[in-house]
Amino acid sequence: MKKTLAFLCIVVIVATTLLPLIALADTRYVYTKDGKSLNLRSTPKSNTGNKIGNIPYGTKIIVREYLDDGWAYVKYGKRFGYVMSKYLWEVKPLPKKVRTTKR
Repeated sequence: MKKTLAFLCIVVIVATTLLPLIALADTRYVYTKDGKSLNLRSTPKSNTGNKIGNIPYGTKIIVREYLDDGWAYVKYGKRFGYVMSKYLWEVKPLPKKVRTTKR
């Protein structure tokens, strides 16, 4: 009986700890009008935040938090950083157009 009660307590503690984190995760896709990559930054400021990576167009990322100033704290692969939230879409964008040259 004590083992069952202890197990249930552990399950409740784990569930109440992890469920809010899972609920906050929001899947989005990178969309830029020109089909270029989105900068991943160390801080939510384009003039002071060091660029720590690029996220390719159409890539799925996890948003951990939306900030009031138009930035989002995201997880991309194993990295965490900030991106401008206006470039994040709920649905996967169409493939970027490939330019062809006329002969």
